[in-house]
Parts: sequence; structure tokens; C-alpha cells
Amino acid sequence: MKKTLLFAILALSLNAFAQFNRPAINPEGNFRCNKVYQDRKTHQACSERNLIHDTNPETPGQRDIILIDDSSHMWVWDSVNSWWNFANRSINMVYNANSKLTSYTIQSLISGIWVNATQYNYTYNASNKRTRSTYSYWNGSAWVNTSQYTYTYDTSNNRTSYTYSSWNGSAWVNSWQYNYTYDANNNRTNYCYSIWNGIAWENSSQYIYAYDAANNQTSWIRQTWNGIAWENESKSSFTYDASNNLTSQLQTTWNGSTWENSGLYTYSYDIHNNQTSELGKSWDGSAWVNSIRVISAYDANNNLTNALGQSWAGPLWTSSWQNIYTYDINSNMTSLLDQEWNGSIWRNISQYLVSYDADNYYTADSYKTWDDLGTRITGGDSSFYYYHTILGIGDLATQDGKISIYPNPGKGKFTISSTGQIGSLEIYNPLGVRIYKDLNLRNPSTAIDLSGHGKGIYIVKINAGMKSYNRKIVIQ
Repeated sequence: MKKTLLFAILALSLNAFAQFNRPAINPEGNFRCNKVYQDRKTHQACSERNLIHDTNPETPGQRDIILIDDSSHMWVWDSVNSWWNFANRSINMVYNANSKLTSYTIQSLISGIWVNATQYNYTYNASNKRTRSTYSYWNGSAWVNTSQYTYTYDTSNNRTSYTYSSWNGSAWVNSWQYNYTYDANNNRTNYCYSIWNGIAWENSSQYIYAYDAANNQTSWIRQTWNGIAWENESKSSFTYDASNNLTSQLQTTWNGSTWENSGLYTYSYDIHNNQTSELGKSWDGSAWVNSIRVISAYDANNNLTNALGQSWAGPLWTSSWQNIYTYDINSNMTSLLDQEWNGSIWRNISQYLVSYDADNYYTADSYKTWDDLGTRITGGDSSFYYYHTILGIGDLATQDGKISIYPNPGKGKFTISSTGQIGSLEIYNPLGVRIYKDLNLRNPSTAIDLSGHGKGIYIVKINAGMKSYNRKIVIQ
């Protein structure tokens, strides 16, 4: 099934919304999404992460059908002529047997001609975790390596290292690296940032994490390497309520001998554990002073509908910014409008718009910004995404219609039936390893139990008389 997207809907459903996974408490940004807003920028970043379905092309979502991203097109807004212009497109998307994206190409439109720009290639391990990301650019006649990321994992599939290297024309040269450790509950306990000095890795900075019995992060400490030993720099401590909601974050800095107060954030929640307020205070040397406040509202489906940011001005709170959210009937976020209070009215700053198909896969997105008066669109970009179905609901039949496999997709237990004679049956996992065989099938209906194997796409090899068929089944 090819989904055709018309240019006519471009002005109606556009958004350049980045797709992110929801992180845990992040020491670099000092926030926990949907828990800690801290400021306008952080709140909006959290909103983007939490309110849009995660559709990272590395792992296409699986519901009752599987969609593969064929291509996407991006436009930029021409504020002079008030129209959208092509910017680039992603094409030649290649996937492996487990629907993992292995490569794609980005092209730019130059003088009406699509020209190669960059290319991305990915590899994965047996657990379908990405192990390598390689980036290349087009020099006019060939692809030239430019940068590369490599990843390693432990037996629990926790990432243990993340290394960046660049291409010097003949070989990959190390640049920087992160190394991670975990406790028995797979909580990250340390990550260390190192820089390559040409011979070996040199320590630069690290974070040390601690957790309570409920696996809530209770603190992190940032340290820097002085060439001989680690030195304290900053620290955050966290508390939680009985529902494991974050209730406070205390920020401190190291003065050489002790920790000094810096910032304090406290949070409250409704009966559905939605964060309804955040209060930020700063330390003036002797007492805590109000700084910022965020008040949030939700609809009946617990979707965030409004977030109001305020600043402390003497005895009163004054409005500063607000984010307004809308959703479709499936609770997919369709709009995020960012506004600023100019003292008398709310002024539009930017807006994200997203559209979805009947299966809740997002099909188009856009981002636009307004001028200082909030009345004219001055910039933005947009994208369209094109898919095809690689497997649908119901029976998966062979070409002559005599053999069917159901339910497919399934949880691991399948039935293969035939109106004719099946001689033998073999099943291979995504790595090409045979995991099942029956070389002497006699019954017209055969039950197969693969529930002990992981999720993914498996190949079924069926021999029926003089014919041989290869078909796919999906374990969800």
C-alpha cells in the first residue's frame, strides 16, 4: 500500500518535530522530562520528547501492520514569496530482515535537479542494537567518509561505550568517547567522557549516579579530571513521593571543601501523577528566593494541554511564556504553539504541527516561526513521509494460494495450513540461523510455537512438491 501525500495538505499539516525517546534525569540539562521543566527551553524540549510517538527510523513501530519508510521530503519557508520551497529529501532507504534501517541517502535540490548530499549507513548486533553509524558526503562522483559512531553493549543490552571518530582520508581517527557502567538493576552508575590524545584516551569528565530501593535516581555528581585525580564540580540530589514522582531537586556546587547551595526545584502532581506545578528558587547566600514557576493543565486523557511559565518580580508572579497543545481523538499531539507575553497580549513565537494516518503513524510535520509582532510567518521547515506495507493483517498466503500462515503478525504461536501437500518446513531467525525444521509434514494443518524467540521478522521456507516458497512471519 503506497501512501500518496498531496502538496495541497502541506499548508494544513506540517511540523519539523524531532523524535526522541524520553530520557531519565539528565545531568547535562538538569531535567527529567515530564517531571522537571526548569525553563521555557527545557519544558518545550520535554514536550517534544514526551508527546509525539517515537518513530525513530531505526525501529519502525509495529501495530497490526508494519510500515517501512520509503522516503521523506523537506521544505523550507520562503518568507518573501510566502511559499514552501524544496530543501532536501531522504531516499534509498534500505532495511535488514528485522526492519532495521541500514542505509539511506539525503539529496538536495539544486537548480531543479536532485543532487546527492550525504549518506548514512548502520550496522546492528544479534540483539538488534545499533553498533555502528557511518556518515559520508558526495564529492560529485563518489561517497567520501566523514564521521563514524560506534557502540558497544553488555549482556543486558545496556550501552557500555559510545565512540566518535573522523575520517582522515585513509583511516578512522578517534576523537572522543563515553564509557558507561551499570548496577545489577541496569541503572547507570557512571559515565566517563574521554578525549583521544593521538595515542591513548585521556579522562575529561564523569558523572556518578546513586539510586534508592525503587531505582529512583537520588543523586548525581559531576567531576572533572585535573590530570592526576577527579575533582568535584557540581551535584544534584533528588527526592520522591510514594508514587515515585520527583518532588525536589537540590543543586549544589563544590567550593573546594564543601557543597554550596545553588538552585532548588520542587514539584506537585494531581491524582493521576501528572505534574501540575514546578517552583524554582535560587540561593542568595542565606535564603531561598523565588525565581521561576510553571503551571500545567491536562485534559481528560491526561494529555498536557497548557504550560504557563512565570517569573518572580518582587511580590508577584508575572507571566512570561506559555505552550498550548492540541490532540486528535487518538491522543496524538497535533499542535504545539509557543507564545510569549509582551505585557499586554500573547505573541506567537513558533508552532509545531503534526499529522497522522489511520494507523497513527505520522505522515507530515512542520515548524514555523513568527516575526517580532507575532503576525507574519518568517521561517520554518516541513517534511512528508512516505511508507509502504511489508506485511498486513490476516493470512500470509503463498503465490498459488494453497498455503496460509496465521495469525500473522502473532505472539509466537502460528498455524500453517494447506489445501495441498507440504513436504518440509524450515524457519530462520533474522540472522539467518535455522531455529525450526520439520522435514516430514503429513497433516494439512501444523502448529508452530516460536514464543521462546525474540520479536522480529522470521523467514519460513516451505517445500511443497516441486515448488519452494520463502515467506515472512512476524513475532510481536
